[in-house]
This record gives sequence, C-alpha cells and structure tokens, in this order.
Amino acid sequence: MIKNLFSSLFFMVFLGISNAQLTFDTDSSGTIENPAPSYEVVAHNSVTNSSGAPITIKWLRTVNNLPASWNGSSVCDKVTCWGTDVDSKEVDLGVDSSSIIDVHFFNEGRTGSGYVEVLVFDIADSANTVQVLKFYGEANNNVGISTLDTKSLSIFPNPTTNFIQIKGVNQLDAIESIEIYSIIGRKVFHKEVGSLSDLKVNVQSYENGVYLIKLFDKSKNVAYTKTFVKN
Repeated sequence: MIKNLFSSLFFMVFLGISNAQLTFDTDSSGTIENPAPSYEVVAHNSVTNSSGAPITIKWLRTVNNLPASWNGSSVCDKVTCWGTDVDSKEVDLGVDSSSIIDVHFFNEGRTGSGYVEVLVFDIADSANTVQVLKFYGEANNNVGISTLDTKSLSIFPNPTTNFIQIKGVNQLDAIESIEIYSIIGRKVFHKEVGSLSDLKVNVQSYENGVYLIKLFDKSKNVAYTKTFVKN
C-alpha cells in the first residue's frame, strides 16, 4: 500500500433522542485535511452521567456499514479501544463522570465512506435512556494517487527458471516501475510499468540464486518487495 497517500478525512456524529440522565457531546463534527499517512478516520463523542447516582451504561454497535476495502471499525470507551469484532461493552460511570464514545474507521489508506450506529443506555433504565449515535467517516484522495493493495500481490512461479509474473495487480496506475536486485544488492533490472505485460520479466539469463524484486509507486517510494529464487 502506498505509504504517503494524502487524503482529506471528514467525520461527524449525529445524535438520536435526548434524555436527562445521560448527556452527550453535541459538538462533535469537524474536518482534518491532508494527514500523512491516512489509514484511519476517527469520529468523536462522549457521554456524561448526569443522573446524580453511579450507573452502568452499555454501548451496542448495531450498524457497521463500511466499504469492503476498509478493515472494519473499532469502538473506544474510557476503558480502551476495543477490537473490530467487539460489538458491545458495559462501562461504570460515577456521578458526573464521563466516558468517550469514539469510532475509529480503519480505511487502510483507501478512499470511500461509511457509517456506524451505536446505541448507548443506562442498563438499569434502558427504555428511557437509550441514545442512537450515528458516526460517519469519509476518506477522499485529493491528489489522484491510487493505492496499491499489496495483500493481493504474489510472484509466480517461485522458484523459477525462465520468467516471473507479478500476480494480483488491480491498480496498475499505482505502479511506477519495477526493479530487481541480486542477493548482494546489485541492480540487475529496471523497467517503467505501462501495461500488464510489463509485469512479466524474463529471468532466464540470470545466475541461479535469490533475488529481490521491488515495486515503486508514483512517488518513487518502495510499495512492495518480495524475494524469488532463480534455478
């Protein structure tokens, strides 16, 4: 994945019904521009116990509507930021004490938008205290640089005798060039990438041994490295 992707990230939180026992942050929208790198969008909120007595609240993530290319979302409270697979937790709140209720969107440097809905309520009085928090996250690429999904890449065949083929490239415009180095660091190949045919390299004349292939992004940074064996 391209490590110097610049994005604009927009987030905001909409609140549902209000009540007297739990007070929520109503000024929780804003904009962050051009972070680098941008692999995470964060939307903020908080809840305060205004009931006059200690209570235990519960948050429950009910909607997790995100792009398939993103790596999920995480809900954070005053205890910790929980894993992407955790949908519910209870939090103790003393009199007038508060807890954050944040959502982290793991966009992994990819563009797109999504939203998460979280219910928050006093477990002793859920019917009268429930709030619906709606968190929206968006990541926009401002500079026209595509991201390279390196998780899908592979070198085939490996080991090889005649050629290598880089498989799994879905974003050809994200690659600027290919270079191959011997195990002692000597550059033996360089080529600008303009088509899928450029992802196949003839290595028949190479000496037997281990080689390192590198893919460079449009900013000439190394986006992917992999070793292969020439027999």
